[in-house]
Amino acid sequence: MTTPFEQKQQTAQKFGKYIIEKELGRGGMGIVYKAYDPQLHRHIALKLILNLEQKNIDRFMKESKALAQITHPNLVTIYECGRDPQPYFAMEYIEGSTLQDLISEKKTKPFFVVNTMIKICDCLQMMHEKNILHRDIKPANIMIDQANEPKVMDLGLAKFIQTDSSHSTEDFMGTPAYMSPEQIAGKTNKTSDVYALGVTMYEALTHQKMFEADSSTNLLYKIVRETPVPPGKINPKVAPQIEKICLKCVQKDSKQRYQNCKQLKKALENFKKARKTQRTVLKKNQEYKLQKLTVAALGVLLLLSVSVSFFFYNSYKQLKKQHGNQHAASHDSTSQNNDRDNVVVAKNTQENKTANNNVAKDQNAQPSNHHKENTTSYSEKTSQQNETAKRYFHQALAFHEQDQPLKAIEYFSRAIMHAPRYEKAYSNRGRIYLNQGKVKEALADFDRALTFNKSAANFYDKAVALRKLQQNQQALTTLNLALELHDQDPRYWQLRSLLHYALKNVNQALSDIDRAIQLDKTNAQHYSNKGAIYLYQKKYKEALKYLNKAQKLNSELDNVYYYKGEIYYIHKKYKKALKYFQRATKLNKKYAVAYSKIGDCCYRVAEYKVAIFSWNMALKCGYPSRQETLRKIDLAKQKMK
Repeated sequence: MTTPFEQKQQTAQKFGKYIIEKELGRGGMGIVYKAYDPQLHRHIALKLILNLEQKNIDRFMKESKALAQITHPNLVTIYECGRDPQPYFAMEYIEGSTLQDLISEKKTKPFFVVNTMIKICDCLQMMHEKNILHRDIKPANIMIDQANEPKVMDLGLAKFIQTDSSHSTEDFMGTPAYMSPEQIAGKTNKTSDVYALGVTMYEALTHQKMFEADSSTNLLYKIVRETPVPPGKINPKVAPQIEKICLKCVQKDSKQRYQNCKQLKKALENFKKARKTQRTVLKKNQEYKLQKLTVAALGVLLLLSVSVSFFFYNSYKQLKKQHGNQHAASHDSTSQNNDRDNVVVAKNTQENKTANNNVAKDQNAQPSNHHKENTTSYSEKTSQQNETAKRYFHQALAFHEQDQPLKAIEYFSRAIMHAPRYEKAYSNRGRIYLNQGKVKEALADFDRALTFNKSAANFYDKAVALRKLQQNQQALTTLNLALELHDQDPRYWQLRSLLHYALKNVNQALSDIDRAIQLDKTNAQHYSNKGAIYLYQKKYKEALKYLNKAQKLNSELDNVYYYKGEIYYIHKKYKKALKYFQRATKLNKKYAVAYSKIGDCCYRVAEYKVAIFSWNMALKCGYPSRQETLRKIDLAKQKMK
């Protein structure tokens, strides 16, 4: 069957605002394409839903919008949904492999499987708490990204749990091999997803299907009637505890399974802890046995060495008299050789220092006088240098991915040494400097990048650096240049909102953060920032509204809890405020101002020891008001007397 979009695609290669690049896959529910969003400059996965009856389109739109509100690190984000020219939704595009690919290549070791399942359980538990079932969990719908993090995909079958009954009759939907007996009967509940997780785990542990048959009918019969072969019999490396957990997930009777993903996650975590303890004990036992063996061996060696030493001592006295002069000559020769080696070491050390000086020189290089020269012409003249520069550039990116910022800076600098007009090397090095707190070095790199390419991204980076230096007016002027070139990036509007607020242009700050929200409705930080603006305007009801929205989108955002704590502190609800400030520091252990506020709350409720500890933590984390904090500590100490 050809869809309306496929007919159009033969000529246009577009779907709405999206530019189609290639097909990623298709199934009974629809087709997935890799596409590009030219407005937000990002790749997305575009799923077109097939064979959806008109009466179900409204339900599809309602459920898709609800799914788009859910955020979890192991759940693919839904950016947008629509119905024209046919129902679709746009999702986060993930580079990596599916779990199915890894199983086919037999790359899923038991410990990897356990860690992956723990994260998937956490994701599904969050969906279940929102009353949403996935209904199509399988290895092909779990993506493993380049950082080895799992991502649950394909929410096309996701369904809201009906509130009147946990067992709802519905259409026969899902992938047969992963369907539970009750799902086959047209009834699903939370344990149906647990069952599918168990089948997925089974395949990842054994590299085999749990049940195989020559037809769908025979397969469904086996699911309902037959008992699976224990995973340990197929793969001896599967621990008995994991086998037990896996088989409990795939019990025929849903009441005999884990009743939710939280229980399954707990079982897997307990296995990990037990295995870690077991390995620690085993290691200590091995070390103890090795120590005993070493002591015995040393005793034997000591006895032998005494005997041999006595024998050679007498021989040595005789040889010394006969060969004394030859020994002296040999000693002189050895000394000369050692001196020569020392000279080589010194020479090599000097070369290293020179190389380091060259890197430092490149980091502070001034803009070229020939920056207006055509880039293509420059590349043709220095192709060999540019190839070397590209190699260093990609090595720098690899070091950055491995969280080695100093190495990354070194290799970006090497790239610049070979290609002094390498704009991306300057901009990337500048971002690392910024993360390292070296703001002036970052600013110099962003200025150099702008010399070669006056792009929106380079203007934005420079504005971020200027804000760090508290040069807010200059930062705003620079950011406006970025927005003239590209006004569809929500980050730009968020930054401009912060700058306007710092410059006390409150109305403009609110307008800009609204624009950021319009461009990205799923970004919790936008709502948090809007809540903060209302907080400092003393509009506490509006502030809480947006902070609650931010918390719903991302429960791990530390500043949301800080701002909510501020509201309750202002209203003298110190114990409630304390809980929010403590949550903020739990998420960000270097949150200096939150530690200071914890101290203030504890002081108000006469918990002076905790107050002193918290204020000291604030100072340790770099809280700027040192004298004021020390004064508070003295007051608390006096109260304790």
